Amino acid sequence: MPRKRNYKKPGPDPQLNDELFVKIKKLILDGKNIQEIAKATKIPVNTFYKWTSTNYINISDKIELWKTERKLKLANDNLEEILAMETTNKRVSNDGDVDEFTDTGILRVKADLTKFTLETLDKERYSKRSEVTGKDGGAIEHKISKQEEEEIDEIIKDL
Repeated sequence: MPRKRNYKKPGPDPQLNDELFVKIKKLILDGKNIQEIAKATKIPVNTFYKWTSTNYINISDKIELWKTERKLKLANDNLEEILAMETTNKRVSNDGDVDEFTDTGILRVKADLTKFTLETLDKERYSKRSEVTGKDGGAIEHKISKQEEEEIDEIIKDL
């Protein structure tokens, strides 16, 4: 006689509401993956995958934004840590004396990172970019004098 299997009856999908969005966002910002998020929120993993694959209530878009937010926070933390690093180091010479020296590797990283940070975060003052457009990406304004306008009109008439 075949054994009877006990299958759980599928229940209703958990509702994706504001409270759940807040929990999911916090977990993503904490670096959790989808399986960990599903477990922590008691959402079946398949339901979570269904939501993300169909972008249910824009969850996939929000997850990508939250992942970007997390990466930016981590990058900012790294930036703070690297910029605060000491560039001097100590070493013991062969005769046992302790010498202090400038670690050029750390100094080079700090210099490059400082330059990148200034060029990226304070573009108005430090960017090397040359704008080919007008201010704030608008059109380039061309102003011609009355005399130039008359000369152009004369050239056009002669055509």
